Amino acid sequence: MRRTYINTKESLKKMLVRYNNFAFNNSYIIFIVVAITIGISAFYASKLPVKTDFFELLPENYRSIGDLNRVIDSVGGVGNLI
Repeated sequence: MRRTYINTKESLKKMLVRYNNFAFNNSYIIFIVVAITIGISAFYASKLPVKTDFFELLPENYRSIGDLNRVIDSVGGVGNLI
C-alpha cells in the first residue's frame, strides 16, 4: 500500500511539473485559447433571453399563480400590491 502511495505521489508530482513548465513556457498560447473561449462564450451568452418579470419565472399550474392572475384581472395590475 505504501509503495502505491509513493508511486502515485511521484507520478502526480511529475505531471504537475510538466504542466507547470508548459504553462510558463507557452503562456501566450494559453492566453489566446482563453481569450477565444471567453469571446465565444460572451457571444452565445448575449443571445440568451433574460426574463425579468417575476411571474414568467413561476410555473403556470400553481394555485397561487391562478389566484394572482384573478387579482390582476379584477384590479388591473399588481403595481399597487407590490
